Amino acid sequence: MAIQGTFEGFSEIGNRQGFMETRTRANLKTFFDGKTVTEAADTYAALMTAIAHNIDSYLTLGKNISTLADSYNNAFDHLRELYPEAPELDENLAALLTEAKA
Repeated sequence: MAIQGTFEGFSEIGNRQGFMETRTRANLKTFFDGKTVTEAADTYAALMTAIAHNIDSYLTLGKNISTLADSYNNAFDHLRELYPEAPELDENLAALLTEAKA
């Protein structure tokens, strides 16, 4: 009895990271640096990584990525809502606030 091999290319599924997936992983690492990652945030990060992988696949096939890009941006917007950026104060304003506290 012969053993059936895998179809050509199947062994590469999940092993190849395209540009978008690679950049997403790097950007998420930077985004989460110094933050406590919640379960919801981890889920959005996983979703973004999966979408990025699909974007890479679509680009390789010459397919339209607009729906995937919208989903990607939506997931990133949710992450930003979970971790809002702290506004940077102008140096002069920061000095005035320090003086006012004294």
